[in-house]
Amino acid sequence: MQEQHQHGPFRVSPDKHRSLQKQARNTTNSRGFRFNQIAITILFFIGLWLCSVLLLIWKMPVKQISRFDASHGDVEASNIIRTRKSSIAQKGSTEESSSACLLVCDDNHFLIEWLAYHYHTLNLRHVIMNSDPSCQTSPSEIVNRWQNKMKIELWGEDDFEVIPEGSEGTEEPAHRSRQRQFIMKCLTTLKEQSDDGYVFLGDADEFITINPDLHKKWKKKHQVPSIREPGSVLTLLQNITFPDDHVAATTPCIPIHRWQFGAAESPIETVQKGATPLFADSATKFHTLRWRKYGSKSLNFKTILGEECHPYRAAGPNKAVVDLKRLRLQDLKKRHHEGNPHSPIEFCTDENLFELDTALVMFHYLGTLEQWLSRVTDARGISYRMTRYQDISESMIKDESDDLRPWLEGFVESVGEVEALRLLKDVGELPKSNRDLNVLLQNITAKEDNEFKVGDVVQYIFNDDWTWAQIWYSMDDNVYHHVFLEDCSPARYILHKDLRPANVSWAWYNDDNMTYTELLEFAGREKAKRKKRRHGF
Repeated sequence: MQEQHQHGPFRVSPDKHRSLQKQARNTTNSRGFRFNQIAITILFFIGLWLCSVLLLIWKMPVKQISRFDASHGDVEASNIIRTRKSSIAQKGSTEESSSACLLVCDDNHFLIEWLAYHYHTLNLRHVIMNSDPSCQTSPSEIVNRWQNKMKIELWGEDDFEVIPEGSEGTEEPAHRSRQRQFIMKCLTTLKEQSDDGYVFLGDADEFITINPDLHKKWKKKHQVPSIREPGSVLTLLQNITFPDDHVAATTPCIPIHRWQFGAAESPIETVQKGATPLFADSATKFHTLRWRKYGSKSLNFKTILGEECHPYRAAGPNKAVVDLKRLRLQDLKKRHHEGNPHSPIEFCTDENLFELDTALVMFHYLGTLEQWLSRVTDARGISYRMTRYQDISESMIKDESDDLRPWLEGFVESVGEVEALRLLKDVGELPKSNRDLNVLLQNITAKEDNEFKVGDVVQYIFNDDWTWAQIWYSMDDNVYHHVFLEDCSPARYILHKDLRPANVSWAWYNDDNMTYTELLEFAGREKAKRKKRRHGF
């Protein structure tokens, strides 16, 4: 007789007992399975939420550049944001080429070297160029040399709109308007031709290179290529992951800091170093070899108000390189773009960055006096240009640089000696008609005595108002540097016609409502205060 099992208040058979146990286990397993399903589902949605948060955080730094302002219309993020990747370790390898928009005027002595240098360092393969019709020389012969290596479009006056000076609705000089129209038409044309690489905006006397400070700044993060390697500058740009605040690469418009070089000479042995035997005898014809000294020392100048001013000669505002791959064609056709080489499109920063903040720098060369004066169409006149040359050549001597020197050896290795000689023929040479300095100087009139001297207090017409200033440097032909008394900020190359002597009888006021008499009284009180402080009163 089968054993009976107690189950609650009832007796059940062993078979029934085993059936109940199995049913209980199945129920428990089912509940556990459902619990696992719910837990997995919850974890899945939590993970999805975390991924969304991380994606938003990742995009936050580029949010400001990934869309236009609402009044300008939207731009898809995919058109603005791009991560470039390349292997710098593979010597000389770059998958892309670059382009340039270049305005020239009697610049052939620069242009020969400029094309060869940027062909080598930027993989420059497309240039849109225009020569001002008022200039005396044509770049056509130089352009023809590069037919089998580079696409160069030499535009005429009918290829872009030129707004005549004095036209209704514009007050800017003709050359400024011409420059703006050319740059925007050039950028648009390159985009239409699907030339979607980097586009460099500069002049024929400006040579782009890698910021030397990157060798220190990036030594643990990136390898910085040598300028001797083909495509070195472009390779560096390809290695930047956007956005990168450390090198101001946060928008499709990347700023380039400028270094102004003077005309102080170096020993011939130093100039010939790195020129290769092929060009040793003509090393002084290369701007990138001959001119090594740059940068201005900060001066000390004490104003009539007792302020210590430190006027410093900057190299000028930043230039820019535009990354067309991160822009759409319709973005370039917006009417509000400025089109100037410092800030061509709305993405460009108006801030003038220092070299420590940029990935690239631009070496701005002065050249010889004959080269500087050869552009006889300069409306400011040859006397003004000679005065300015003297100032720059004497003041830009603080530092030395040989950073560009290796490019020539790399270029000769890359294209071969025969081709290098052909492409660099007549490098640095002026046309015969412009070589005689005496001819260039024959139209200079006799120098007049300057009306003002260093230390004179003057009034300067600034934004249609007269404001107080003090002369800190006087040059020939009534050209001056001065500092504003309000904030010590410097102004350079001020012509006599824009100044007038301070006069107690004038009733003109500056922003502080102070006449010249009151200015002198104020200066006296400030001097007395400083004297008391020195004596501990």
